[in-house]
Amino acid sequence: PVNITTAGEIAGDDNAIRLSRIVSKVKFTIKAANTTGVTRSFKLDTYDIMNIAQEGRLIGNNDGNDRIEAEKVNNNIGNTIGVNDVEDGAQFFEVYLPENLQTKVKSANSQADRENDSQTTPKVFTKAPAKGTYVVLKGKYEETKNGTTRSADVTYYVHLGDCTKDVDNYDVERNCKYTYNITVEGVNKIIVEAQKKDGADQPGAEGVVLEYGAKGKNMTLDSHYEY
Repeated sequence: PVNITTAGEIAGDDNAIRLSRIVSKVKFTIKAANTTGVTRSFKLDTYDIMNIAQEGRLIGNNDGNDRIEAEKVNNNIGNTIGVNDVEDGAQFFEVYLPENLQTKVKSANSQADRENDSQTTPKVFTKAPAKGTYVVLKGKYEETKNGTTRSADVTYYVHLGDCTKDVDNYDVERNCKYTYNITVEGVNKIIVEAQKKDGADQPGAEGVVLEYGAKGKNMTLDSHYEY
């Protein structure tokens, strides 16, 4: 709790209000697996981002507020991968997404089980939250094994969250950097490795940088917008 007096001062002067970016930086890399005796290729054509939070809180859950899940979500459909979007032999894309905290419906047994939909139409996930942010990857997969080649137009679903550390985590936390390394092993099999780091940078943004210790920095502001 932070008590602000009618004079505009923080009572007791011992509780600081710290703000951080409400968005997180999300990076996906995707490539075919390299296995002896099998030649594989995968070309990512498009990606869709589903259940993007439309609203957010000024002060986040990590600053001491109760956990409040996003209620309103929207979709971003049909993002095309460019020919130059390749890094270290893998296709990639980067996006900034607003914080979206969501809780599992049921515990998953594995990474693949997170995306279980029991083959329902329309798709309804059985373990993942209904409003959890996820990415739909669409492309062409091809493999050659023992002289036989097969190819398929494939679609893969990946829910966001710190899922390598906790398979039941579907949170997209503010001011973090998420990296998802996707390895395609077959028409119906991908490997997802998620890495989360706190404090993402934001290229393309500019402003005054203030560096200070854990105790923060006191600033006096009036009622108008401030830089």
